[in-house]
Amino acid sequence: MSRTGSGKTLAFLAPLIEKLSRDSGRSCIKGVILSPTRELAMQTFKVFKELNRGTKLKAECILGGDSLEKHFTAMHTIPDLLIATPGRLLHVLVEMDMKLPDVSMLVLDECDRLFEMGFNEQMTEIIRRLPEHRQTLLFSATLPHSVVDFVKVGLHDPVLVRLDVESKLSENLTSCFVYCRDSEKIPLLLYLLRFVVKPDAMTVVFTSTRHHVEYLATLLEKASIQCTQVYNAMDQEARKANTELFRGGKIKIMVVTDLASRGIDIPFLDNVINFNFPAKPKLYVHRVGRVARAGRSGTAYSLVSTEELPYLQELYFFLGRPIKIATAQSEIEDSMIGKAPQIIIDDECDTVNKWHESYTDLQGMRKVCENATQQYIKTRAVPTTEAVKKAKELSKKQISIHPIFKVNSTTPQEEEKKADFLSSLKSYKPKATIFEIGTNKKDYAYIMKTKRDKHDKIVAKAQRNNEIQESEEKDFHDESFYLPYRANDHYSEKGLGIENSFTKDLNNAVFDISGDDQKSLNKTNATQKWDRKKKKFVGVNTNDPKKKKIKTESGVWISASYKSNLYKKWQEKSKKSQDDDDDYEEDGEMEDKSVQDAVRQRDQAISKQMMKNKRKGSGSKSVKSELKSKADLLKERMAKEKKKKFMQWRRKEKLKKKGQSK
Repeated sequence: MSRTGSGKTLAFLAPLIEKLSRDSGRSCIKGVILSPTRELAMQTFKVFKELNRGTKLKAECILGGDSLEKHFTAMHTIPDLLIATPGRLLHVLVEMDMKLPDVSMLVLDECDRLFEMGFNEQMTEIIRRLPEHRQTLLFSATLPHSVVDFVKVGLHDPVLVRLDVESKLSENLTSCFVYCRDSEKIPLLLYLLRFVVKPDAMTVVFTSTRHHVEYLATLLEKASIQCTQVYNAMDQEARKANTELFRGGKIKIMVVTDLASRGIDIPFLDNVINFNFPAKPKLYVHRVGRVARAGRSGTAYSLVSTEELPYLQELYFFLGRPIKIATAQSEIEDSMIGKAPQIIIDDECDTVNKWHESYTDLQGMRKVCENATQQYIKTRAVPTTEAVKKAKELSKKQISIHPIFKVNSTTPQEEEKKADFLSSLKSYKPKATIFEIGTNKKDYAYIMKTKRDKHDKIVAKAQRNNEIQESEEKDFHDESFYLPYRANDHYSEKGLGIENSFTKDLNNAVFDISGDDQKSLNKTNATQKWDRKKKKFVGVNTNDPKKKKIKTESGVWISASYKSNLYKKWQEKSKKSQDDDDDYEEDGEMEDKSVQDAVRQRDQAISKQMMKNKRKGSGSKSVKSELKSKADLLKERMAKEKKKKFMQWRRKEKLKKKGQSK
């Protein structure tokens, strides 16, 4: 377990290549690397080719979206290493009826993402096709709860290795927090990308849902800011093309969701902008871990609304650092929160409102985003009570303009004075009371004056006593002689979950990411549906193992689409014989298959004979024909005419009764 950008890919590829090179004499598949997405698998394959220079090792990519015939050909070349996605690899293995008995090393890259994407069945079946005596490596920046069950079943004597536990965030990273309203986030985002972020800097904007990605990408296009977008439900080819545009430096800004971005390596990333502040501290660490890699410096800008302040407070409980509040004399520092000048927000707001008035598509997208935000808030984690309390205290404090806006020459100095004046009005307390304002009677003013003369000295004395008492308590209370209620690193250890046992480590290091679209957000709530026949809500058993699935030899239920006999058709087409697979099958297994085929043919013959006998026995029974005869058609016509005449007679009778009544 290590943070993003710490070199996990190199950590498993280097020893894997060394281990496979020692056993290069045998022609078999010796290693498997499973990745959650195509992009991550291709990225791993590129790194492998760079490290593999000088060796004779051969690797193949088995990825979804490519043709199965290409994968069949690749498997017949017998590579040393397979870099694959779980779904497509299992499809190929089931089609070829193949096991991998010679694999000595299995690597699960971004294992948390593998289980969150629902690859549990595929992972279980793939592992059943591997030998028991193998080395299994799990690499990830976080560990979700689903990994615990897998570890209990799939691993023997596991060991948890954690790196960068103390630092968590890179020392070269500068975190800037801008305190604003929700309606001011879009204007501030436009201003940051136009004036604060350098034009040639690589920037990633994180949002909560895919609808925000599409909406922000459209707004940036209207603002003549080139950007690309990536979200989980996007087509694979489009997602790959957009990622390559950003990685190649042709486009400097990319808008993404958390689900789509995890594991994608962008080596020269300069900035991260959190449009929606993450609800979990580890998610923030995961986002900004893409910046300031390999000794480079970077900046993380976060737009924080009042509702998101508790999550910011939880983050700094987790990091064990204080939040710095911007003042008029502040300079750019790490972990500082400040406001934006109102004149900047007003100018950008006017521009955005004009776009919405001119383009009707933006109005619809904004409404969809508002609905998506409400749905996201329902599924968002609830902050702790202590974080909410600290956030209220923070919101009441006087927060000045953030130094990042002072550096820019477009911000006038008068705006700073105006902001300071408005903030001073909040703490202003008038001496006159409500009884003395807006009245001409002198009696009220005299009464309040008399009251002040009598009680001011008492109030001042009480305030002095309180100050003296507080100072004495501070002098008396020496923290070195007292045990605190909580340890200094309580929140840090709570977030990371360091315990003595491996299972407790995993249980306490749970880190799940919510979906980025309506379907995934409502996934947990869709447990009942309306039954028309029963006329009531019934439970939906989404885990029914037999629903459109087949049972493998190991007893695991997998999708029925994995077995479509495409491999046999490919063999006939390419005139390949099964002799190529002799390295993976024993002679005893071939004999068992021939016996099974003979038994299957006998059962098929018996079932055919039984069907013939049934048809002969049921010959005397007449089957009702669905075709109508002439008599049936005539009978139907006569019934319709009779009904028609009756309705006409009934209408006449009603008219007669109405006429008599008149």
